[in-house]
Amino acid sequence: ADVMKKLLPILLLAALLLSACGAQSASPAPAPSAPEAVSAPAEESASSPEAGTAAILLTGDGAEIHSGGVKAEGNVITVAAVGEYRISGELRDGQIVVDTGEDPVDVTLILDGVSVTNPEGPALWVKQAKNVHLQLAPGSENLLISGKEADLASFDESRSGAAVYAEDDLIVEGAGNLHVLGYLNNGITCKDDLQIKGGSLEVLSANNGVRASESLEIKGGSLRVSAGNDGLKTSSSAKEGKGYLRISGGEVVLVAAGDGVSAETEFLMEGGSLTVTGSNKHGVVSKDDLVITGGTVTVTAQNVALSGKDCVKIAAASLTLAAGTDAI
Repeated sequence: ADVMKKLLPILLLAALLLSACGAQSASPAPAPSAPEAVSAPAEESASSPEAGTAAILLTGDGAEIHSGGVKAEGNVITVAAVGEYRISGELRDGQIVVDTGEDPVDVTLILDGVSVTNPEGPALWVKQAKNVHLQLAPGSENLLISGKEADLASFDESRSGAAVYAEDDLIVEGAGNLHVLGYLNNGITCKDDLQIKGGSLEVLSANNGVRASESLEIKGGSLRVSAGNDGLKTSSSAKEGKGYLRISGGEVVLVAAGDGVSAETEFLMEGGSLTVTGSNKHGVVSKDDLVITGGTVTVTAQNVALSGKDCVKIAAASLTLAAGTDAI
């Protein structure tokens, strides 16, 4: 009720400049839940993979491997060489690891009907590689879980273990579905640069929904997040030009108990749509410039809807803002 007292609908269909910003340095929905079942990949996908694509069939407590670049040690499956790998099946109480060693190379993981649960850590851990492309096979349902549902009620910030944890660059793409349940801590964590270019992602997390240290870019697809803290977050400005968060396409829906979007440096909205609800802090907040030059933004916030520490610039966008204190 308090939020709606200061409902400020703003429709910006022509250029509107609120303040001059410096040069850009960057070169209520229901909470998602686990699907009842993960569909198996199409028979032809498993039996006749593309030329050059290695097949990994998860078998509950291990895997059938058809590549010299993969090894299985119990229920831990490690991809250790450059290449493209199609993964299907179920892995219980296990983990998929990407570790190519000292020589960083590109790895593509095609998720084609995958279910991986890890009660104590990441379901997918990118330990070392140059770039990892996480491709969602068309029409596939995929599920990655860290922890157990009961962990949500006893969350402790000192507890680590995002469902997807990448220590190098991660690119999510494709035309399938990915359900990420981060019961231990974050849903998706990337220590470098994270791009979401396609696919349909649903993320439920005890802490941050999607967190990247150096940059987070959403270029397409659909992303729905229900987070116990911030929905989208960048956290490091140690490198020049880093720490930014950019949305240039796709549909983003955030239900967050903390900030809907928190950018360590700049927040850039250039296209697509962003909807933020349920935030007890800010809707969208940046520690440098907040720049919206396109797309549609709808925010309901207990505090400030849009907040930029250095400046706020809005042009040729459509905004609908409801705030407990200030809209902008």
